[in-house]
Amino acid sequence: MASSQQGEPAAAPASMEKAPPSLSTEERALRAIEKLKRELSQLKAGEREPIAIVGTACRLPGDTNSLDDLWALLDSEKDTLSEIPSDRFPLGTRFSTNPDEDGKTYVKHASLLSNITAFDPTVFGITPIEAEALDPQQRLLLECVFEALADAGVADLRGNFGVFIGVSAIEFALRSRGAESSVTHLPYLWTGTSQYGVANRISYSFDLKGPSIAADGACASSLVALHLACQNLRERRIDVAVSGAANVLLSAEEMVIASKMHALSPDGRCKSFDASGDGYGRGEGAGIVILKRLSDAVESGERILGLIRGTATNHGGHASGFTVPSAAAQGRLIKEALARGSTSPYDVSYVESHGTGTVLGDPIEIEGIRIALVPTHREQVRVGSIKTNIGHLEAAAGIAGVLKVLAALQHRELPASRHFHVPNPQIPWDSIPIKVQTELTPWP
Repeated sequence: MASSQQGEPAAAPASMEKAPPSLSTEERALRAIEKLKRELSQLKAGEREPIAIVGTACRLPGDTNSLDDLWALLDSEKDTLSEIPSDRFPLGTRFSTNPDEDGKTYVKHASLLSNITAFDPTVFGITPIEAEALDPQQRLLLECVFEALADAGVADLRGNFGVFIGVSAIEFALRSRGAESSVTHLPYLWTGTSQYGVANRISYSFDLKGPSIAADGACASSLVALHLACQNLRERRIDVAVSGAANVLLSAEEMVIASKMHALSPDGRCKSFDASGDGYGRGEGAGIVILKRLSDAVESGERILGLIRGTATNHGGHASGFTVPSAAAQGRLIKEALARGSTSPYDVSYVESHGTGTVLGDPIEIEGIRIALVPTHREQVRVGSIKTNIGHLEAAAGIAGVLKVLAALQHRELPASRHFHVPNPQIPWDSIPIKVQTELTPWP
């Protein structure tokens, strides 16, 4: 979709540019064509410019509040599972070991943050009353953006900053808009619990005037937001992007709904690609990255943590079910991202996968990776998933995986994927060069 922008003079067509009168019409046309080719080449180069990650921040289970903390967790090969405490949301009579019992959940464990209430609103110019009406997802993201900008060494916020945030959960909104809500909080609930507010709150609090977008793509939300951020940078609509997501668990009702879909693992763990995979374990947390075009980051002497070479989005169309993924669509998606990043499948040694540990999803995902990488790949490709450490962060799952890869890049080691003991028999492991990362190994 194209549109004109107010205040910018329209560029004259190349054919209208003045040329020496001695040139023939044919020579003028050839010069115009060559000029257009040069301009097109420059545009294509911009579309393929890598995006540099120059700052990060996170709030993840296991008191994981930085890349260093995250690496310590990954290196320990532990998960962060705990029983859901009653002060978060009481399961009480909502729990049953019978997965088919009406109104019950068969899960009482998740990977949770240790504290989602500690928040100093005065840092962000928010009154205490308004802060109480803020979705904890907004609070976590404000803190993470503050820390990520500091981590990137960004002191001047007067430039063209864009904000792109993934969000899906509305558990705080559902709980807060009931009859028990305080009358004093009501004026703030609209903005404090809305999905658009998750991104707009950041732009408002930090006085950022570029695009401010909240993306709800379910489990893909944070990666869709990251894709939009990279697009806006490559199109030079902005100079700096703030991107990430958050997810917080606040409702027993949502656990019941997910249980009725038989989406959850009874033990609360994601057992990615293992024969015992029986659903996913829920998790919560937040992550933020600060992004710049590589050329700008190099010019200003930034510390570069990693590069995003290519991103893509698509949909599987009409599959065998509304929530069923498509291996063919996933394969096309990986190929498109590689092509946009001018990257060969030969260069891919590791894939940080979705890896939910579901009976249906895991084999489909491996098939998608095989379609994209194996026909031309002679080396073994390793796969793993951070969900085996911190659970499935739903809207924030993708950004958690990005942070894991960044930590691995800094240490030049690949951490083990947890809970993998017996390979899923639905996956043809013996005939494909794809293996689960089961131990800490060097990553040259």
